[in-house]
Amino acid sequence: MNFLVPVMMWGWIPLTIFLFRRFTPQKAVLISVIGGVLFLPVTSYDLPMIEYNKITAISISLACGMIFSRKITEQTFRPSMIDMPIFIWCIITPFISILANGLGPYNAVADVLQISLMWGVFYMAGRVYFYDKDTLRLLCKGIIIGGIIYIPLVFFEIRMSPQLSNIVYGFFPHSWFQHIRYGGYRPIVFMNHGLMVAMWMASTYTVSLWLFGTREITKIKKIPMTLPVILLLLSTILCKSANGWVYLSLGTVGYYFYIKRKSKIIFKLIILAIPIYIILRITAILPSETILYYLSTIFDAHRIESLAVRLFQEELFGRRALESPLWGWGWANRAWPMDPFTGEPAVQMIDSLYLVVFSLKGYIGLVSIYTVLLLGPWKIMKSSIDSVDAIVLSIIVIFFAIDSLMNGMINPVYFLTAGALITVSDNFKYDKLSNSGV
Repeated sequence: MNFLVPVMMWGWIPLTIFLFRRFTPQKAVLISVIGGVLFLPVTSYDLPMIEYNKITAISISLACGMIFSRKITEQTFRPSMIDMPIFIWCIITPFISILANGLGPYNAVADVLQISLMWGVFYMAGRVYFYDKDTLRLLCKGIIIGGIIYIPLVFFEIRMSPQLSNIVYGFFPHSWFQHIRYGGYRPIVFMNHGLMVAMWMASTYTVSLWLFGTREITKIKKIPMTLPVILLLLSTILCKSANGWVYLSLGTVGYYFYIKRKSKIIFKLIILAIPIYIILRITAILPSETILYYLSTIFDAHRIESLAVRLFQEELFGRRALESPLWGWGWANRAWPMDPFTGEPAVQMIDSLYLVVFSLKGYIGLVSIYTVLLLGPWKIMKSSIDSVDAIVLSIIVIFFAIDSLMNGMINPVYFLTAGALITVSDNFKYDKLSNSGV
């Protein structure tokens, strides 16, 4: 690592405060969060009570910007029972989970702080600052611009190999072997993994396609939207990750289905499929063999082999999690399945975010976090809201929820968006009641 690592990690705080003083709060949030996700190094510092990593650096910076700029409140924000899931996830679950496992009040408070910084601050920023069509359009544009910025970086690493983190920060953030695919390279840029980059490019492509296809946006920063849509499509394909290809396909097929039928049924079914999948996997009703059998007709042998390893890990962790199902095991070392004969860890790693949550925080944590993620998209898809911005933002949050079933990489842009969708859906309901005279 070189000197730029601490400069960027600690300098993001004053930069974000400056952004809040210089721009509208919406623009400041977007530059800070999206810019941090795209460019901050994947590293961490152990501080009292928290791990200061890429996400918490953005979160603390965002909180400081909101507080010191005095732009923390908006008239449109109304705390309500709809915020109970995030309260349970960030406050109740970590506190009780740690105490229930006898890990002490200090660790309970530390866990509350860590989870609140990892998730709660972004949710709150989305709830407060993105509440109507105009602010959702800003959010969509911010995501599209974030994708456009990454296009040349992605193409550079596809051609020259994943070297940007080495060049800029002096280290590679992951396993080099995992970023060699199909006789070429899978880009990682400044993110945690190539899978995270592929999902980001697929999400930005989806937002671009929907807004360009419906003629909501024809130019972005004077660039005709045809060019970004094509380049985002190509970059997603060349990321060489199955998850990116799946989300690209869903975004494209979903768009043409919506245009032709003006129906959101396909997305409602996908939302329902997510908790159904989790239930079937936790209860072992859906065995790994069945999943591998059907997916082997779609993906190549290497991808199926990788998936088989993940599903094997899931089953071991699921069995261990079911030994403490309500509040989980509190900490990862307590949740880790161990070989009864050797006393060594039975597996080396775990990928699925949903299973990490279930193992550490139990049923309560699992239900609360997926309620936060999927409630906004569900309300948008069920309502008569025809805003393309709200629909396509719901779709990329759904992508993140799907991805969390197999991967554990957290991108705060999706949680920021989830908070915004809850506000928009809540405001829509409030406006309907007001217009009806209730």
